[in-house]
Amino acid sequence: MRDLLQSEHPWVRAYFTANAPRCCNPKRAEHGNPRSFVLIGAFVLAAIAAVFGFVYWLNNTGGLGPRATYHVQFEGSVPGLMVGAAVLFNGIRVGEVTDLGLAADNARRVNATISVASSTPVRADTKSGWSSRG
Repeated sequence: MRDLLQSEHPWVRAYFTANAPRCCNPKRAEHGNPRSFVLIGAFVLAAIAAVFGFVYWLNNTGGLGPRATYHVQFEGSVPGLMVGAAVLFNGIRVGEVTDLGLAADNARRVNATISVASSTPVRADTKSGWSSRG
């Protein structure tokens, strides 16, 4: 080892001097500060939690903007209707189905809860319908 340290070869001298890059010089090689590892780990976990929180919020609100919730009841079977299905008003998507269930008083009726944009012109005499696609 002593012979290597006293060598005149440029690579050997560069390896064992302060001019060598950090990866090649054992004197300059440092292991990261444990505090920095904790900070980086905390930042990564916070970023992952923020992404999951945003997706959860977006899924539960059904999008951006104010929403109005309506309860609709259908007579008979509604095959293919599922939570998350689009609600259309004059062919334009204005919301989605947020909940489905059977009526407590009559099992032949299906209760659906829909969430639509509050700017949708829904009045007391507005009629709803259902049709399958595909």
